[in-house]
Amino acid sequence: MSTCAYSFQDLFNTAGVTIKKEEFYSLPQDEINSRVKDLCTKINWEYEDRVGSDGKIYTAFAPTIKK
Repeated sequence: MSTCAYSFQDLFNTAGVTIKKEEFYSLPQDEINSRVKDLCTKINWEYEDRVGSDGKIYTAFAPTIKK
């Protein structure tokens, strides 16, 4: 999965969601991860949890690649 090329804005636009960046980033990380997973499920994107260098879990995402 090539997640580095996609932003939250790409995810929101594809899902048809409008949210202020400040509002989204102010959420606890577990809530951000939950919302990302919900949106990915809605639009059929793939996601996976990764551990950051700070020890927190972050949900990475990208469009699903058809094989």
